[in-house]
Amino acid sequence: MMTYANIILPLPLEGYFTYAIPDTMVSRVTAGVRVSV
Repeated sequence: MMTYANIILPLPLEGYFTYAIPDTMVSRVTAGVRVSV
């Protein structure tokens, strides 16, 4: 099962971007964690 995260970028854009999280990283991702896109 794929896991997804909604990411808000520090840019003047409306809404968020949805990214798939690799299974190997799911345990490291929680709300508020900074990510690279």
